[in-house]
Amino acid sequence: MLGKARGIDVRHHGSGRTGAANTLRTLGLGASALAFIGDFSKGIVAVALARLLVGAPVVEIAAALCAIAGHNWSAYIRFRGGRGVVASVGALALMSPLVVGVGAVVFASVLAISRYVSLASILASTSVPLALAPLVYVGLVPIEYLAFGLIAAVLVTFQHKDNLERLRTGTERRLGESTESVAGR
Repeated sequence: MLGKARGIDVRHHGSGRTGAANTLRTLGLGASALAFIGDFSKGIVAVALARLLVGAPVVEIAAALCAIAGHNWSAYIRFRGGRGVVASVGALALMSPLVVGVGAVVFASVLAISRYVSLASILASTSVPLALAPLVYVGLVPIEYLAFGLIAAVLVTFQHKDNLERLRTGTERRLGESTESVAGR
């Protein structure tokens, strides 16, 4: 919607995804920040409503997974969308803010070292179940949240399969790198 307001369909540029990272590359920082807020809100609102209306962790994770699926495969845009990273973070923000912090540190560290947003997203999402496991073990969070962390990590990784292939072949773009500089490698 942000791109369409400017006459640009982000699905026809960059990765073709509708999330914050492709919005950053296509429309710039301001539009990307708005996309991030919208994507984050999808996850947090789904969990908040489930918690308010039902209050059961299994319903919270079902609502979160529905929000992520709707983001990744939106019926409104021919079952295309984003990769589910930020929607997952929004959902997790209510489930375990501490684990969001762990994921954020992993994301920022990997991004600072590699400048690959895709790699940072995958490694941050896979760090979530690892960070949740001890919290479940000591009884600080319900085991259903660990199930969510595992499923979300699989979904995020699956949605990055094209990025994984480009990482393998050395053609993945780094943050701030133009398409031309990758083609010239």
